[in-house]
Amino acid sequence: MANLKGKAGQKKKPGDFKRPKRKVGRKVTPSNVTNASITSRRINITEQSVLQDKTGAAVTHRNQTLQDILSKMSHYNAHVRRDALFALKELVGLHGMTLVTNVGIVVERVLQAMMDDEAVVREACVGAWKGCLGSLTSTKSESVLEPFTSLIAVYFCSGLTHIKAGVREDALEHIDALLDLPVCANLLARCLSADQCGQLLENLKDLVSPKQTTVQVKNSYSLLAERNKAKQAQLQTQVLKGRFFAVAAAHKFLRALAFQAPSASTSSSTVASVPSHPASGTVLLFPAPQFVGWSPTPASAVQNAAATVSAASWATKAVTLLRALLALWMEAHDESANLSQEALMHMVLIADCATMLVHEASAHIDSPTMKAFQSAFFEDFPKASPDPLRIDISTLHHWNALNLAMAQFGCECLRTGAALPGVNLDEMIAAFLAAELKELQADKESSTIAHSASSMKTRLDILLLLLERQPHPALLASFTALYTAAAPQSAMFRTCTSFVLQYLTPTLNAAPGTLLEWDLILTWMQQMGNFLQLPHAEAHHDATLAKVFRVCIAILKRLPAAYHASPALASWLSRVMAFFTETTETNWVGSMSPSTQIEAASCLYHLPSFPSEFLKTLALCCKSPCVSVDAKSFLVDIVATHEGRFERGALLSFYLSTLFAPTNQGIAAQVCRVLTWMSLGASLSSILAPILSKQSVDDHALPLVLAYVACLRSSTIVFRKAGQELEKRPVPDVLRAQVTSVFAHVLTAPAPTSLLLPQVVDGLLYCNGAFVDLASHFFRAQSLVDALGLLREARLRPLVLLYKVELQAFLADVDVTTADANVVRQIRNELQLITKDMT
Repeated sequence: MANLKGKAGQKKKPGDFKRPKRKVGRKVTPSNVTNASITSRRINITEQSVLQDKTGAAVTHRNQTLQDILSKMSHYNAHVRRDALFALKELVGLHGMTLVTNVGIVVERVLQAMMDDEAVVREACVGAWKGCLGSLTSTKSESVLEPFTSLIAVYFCSGLTHIKAGVREDALEHIDALLDLPVCANLLARCLSADQCGQLLENLKDLVSPKQTTVQVKNSYSLLAERNKAKQAQLQTQVLKGRFFAVAAAHKFLRALAFQAPSASTSSSTVASVPSHPASGTVLLFPAPQFVGWSPTPASAVQNAAATVSAASWATKAVTLLRALLALWMEAHDESANLSQEALMHMVLIADCATMLVHEASAHIDSPTMKAFQSAFFEDFPKASPDPLRIDISTLHHWNALNLAMAQFGCECLRTGAALPGVNLDEMIAAFLAAELKELQADKESSTIAHSASSMKTRLDILLLLLERQPHPALLASFTALYTAAAPQSAMFRTCTSFVLQYLTPTLNAAPGTLLEWDLILTWMQQMGNFLQLPHAEAHHDATLAKVFRVCIAILKRLPAAYHASPALASWLSRVMAFFTETTETNWVGSMSPSTQIEAASCLYHLPSFPSEFLKTLALCCKSPCVSVDAKSFLVDIVATHEGRFERGALLSFYLSTLFAPTNQGIAAQVCRVLTWMSLGASLSSILAPILSKQSVDDHALPLVLAYVACLRSSTIVFRKAGQELEKRPVPDVLRAQVTSVFAHVLTAPAPTSLLLPQVVDGLLYCNGAFVDLASHFFRAQSLVDALGLLREARLRPLVLLYKVELQAFLADVDVTTADANVVRQIRNELQLITKDMT
């Protein structure tokens, strides 16, 4: 049988010549004809982003721009989305202004990635979110987030209520990252409405509450990650830690809201105004009243019903958070007898959150909730570890911080009237605080109580709240002993000073008939004098110094005369004089801001007595270039107001040293006016002539001219009489040569010295004898052009008429052979015209 398969599988060999196939009805193309038609096809090749020319653009180390990164954030692959978030973090760290100009789209994409299904993407999103916020704060551009705060709040609420537990936890991470930055937290609290704040607190409450539905939705990436994870801790401990983390976020948010409303006068009012201070007779001005409130929405004069409902709904949601905090407190407290430091720290946060909520929403809290809180806090107050010998010092300090937080909650209940009968919270908290202050005073290295500045501030806040209700002399005495024993360089001393300023500000503004403990106040005032010598250890040191001076002014204005010679006031005055002395070892007024320098100068106005070295100290202060011109002007006015308390020689020395200081040209006219107001007459010329003759007109042209004008004005006061016409007033002999030389130099010198012509004319009008002396000088020196300019001054025409005879005599004595005949003719015509016009 034939192998047909083999024959069929053989390949045909191509022939040498291709045989054309001819078809019927088609014309055969000649072999010598060329086909000129062209056929093309389009091929699209995608260009890689790394090969593009991106010179001048903001890129990462992988040459990725913001547009490249944003396009990859919506990729279907989770690892690509994760890498895009890593690249975004790098880009905003390298090029902060790129984020500022594209903040809207970046914030929206990042918040969308916050609720991604994959945990690896959400973890990268937390880092990118922190990087964006850090970039905005480092460039001081956090305000660009203000239009997007509502969008941020919506995404936060959506993330906190997500069905997946991992998304809720990562959303809380984003909220905590934003609230960790004070400027961003304050921006969020300021821009959100009351409803939005309440909604966010309500969603945080769901995470704090022990009853919450948890749905575990796993995917391939989470399952893959679980294989490499170590053994998980117990589920109950994880849930408790998550709830504690939610409490920490709620605490930061409540603190930011409280920062928008520092104080409230009553629990029923949500808006409080700063009381306006009565007008005083000094130049010290108090700030204008400002309105503050818990809600960032500005309060109008007439609140409508919708605003009332909004505030009520916010308060209702805040109260629900209070119940969740109570449940978490009871669960954490019953969990173990020996609480860990972490548990104690979060219990302190629970107490702080409860305090802030009671401060703002006490009218909406029901009695059972308040009773439960007071029972939980004050049944065995102060609380302590059941076995204090087996715990370390740090844990003891956390127990102490917990007691302070509970005491602050009790004071807030007393202030708002939310305290329930049956428990005397006032006495209980006062006894606890007295024991704390006594232990601090007896042993500064005590291990049972915390010595940090924050703990001390909390104690003093509690003391201030107790003093608002009723006086506690024993507590004030214990505080005063602690204040005087504290080292000026310590943080406790600064904290005590802040308390004194806060306590004395409303006390000294009370009615004039109010009895004050002046011995105690002067002791505090002496310590405030020590505060003046402290270096700049804080960013708000200038603001604190301004408050110190304001409080000292209020004390000096109301201080009885019997205490003017007290040793405490003398010690404070010595510190004030040291504060106005330039030195490199301690703080002084020249290192302060210009506004604080004026506050310090205003304090000197109210001094009951001035020490012997007062003017010498102020003279050195006024010569320093570090002190502002406004502060120097104020000091000159203060000395002029109290000139009767100083010797005349010391006064003149102070004025002249201030006048000829290189940086005091701005107050030269003021000093010369004060010299004239001393009413020394012609004796001022005799006193100042030797001093003024030693000054160089090239270096001190303005103060020298003004000083001579002051002398001329003072010497002519004796010639003036009511209704008397213009008469010839000669220059004092001791000044004649000096005045003529200086005035002639000013009139003949180029700019800017020649710009002092108006001041020279003033001096010539005050004492017209200087005019004829100056004209005689020009004619004798053959300076006919300068003489002509003097005659043509419009304000001096009455003097030209008064001294017409003398001027004609000067002109007649001119040597016509050497003088310019044209100028002589102009001078003669000028005299004739002035005489004709004036007659």
